[in-house]
Amino acid sequence: MRRAPAFPARALFVLAAALAAGITPARGAAAGTDWSDVGILSVVATGGNSELLSAGIKNTLGAKWKKSSFELQTSGYRVKTTSRIRFALGPSATQFQVVELKTDTKLDSYRARFRFDHTLTGKLYWVVGEQWERNELMGLKDRFIDSGGVGRRFVDKEQSLFRADLAFTRTREENVADDPHH
Repeated sequence: MRRAPAFPARALFVLAAALAAGITPARGAAAGTDWSDVGILSVVATGGNSELLSAGIKNTLGAKWKKSSFELQTSGYRVKTTSRIRFALGPSATQFQVVELKTDTKLDSYRARFRFDHTLTGKLYWVVGEQWERNELMGLKDRFIDSGGVGRRFVDKEQSLFRADLAFTRTREENVADDPHH
């Protein structure tokens, strides 16, 4: 069975592209590049018999030129929960020991997606992209999706975008545990 490429090499490629994109706006702004960046950060914490800490981040970096556009989406979250159950265990109401059962649950999910479009004519364009995902709760250690195809923009205004793509994809994934049926 052929394994997906190691994650660190892909991570370095995506990180390098993100850093290059982050450096380019200052130089590219005068050349007609329209850059955008939207980020969201969330943190939730609770306490009591059960404790929860949840943190998430999502970012979309985009660039538009006269006939092309670029988009890099990244997201991730981490959740940690701790539940406690306490009860008295002993032969009588005066002779007992307090027992605590504690469960810890940790889960996380990460995703990075790159997309590049180039206009062919009018509203038609070609598109290439790459996506990486890790979600061990779903059983995914690493999933890579390469794509390429053509698309059409139906609505493309400053505040609205509706488009459809027809693309070929190739998916490679490495599961957390081997599939016993294959």
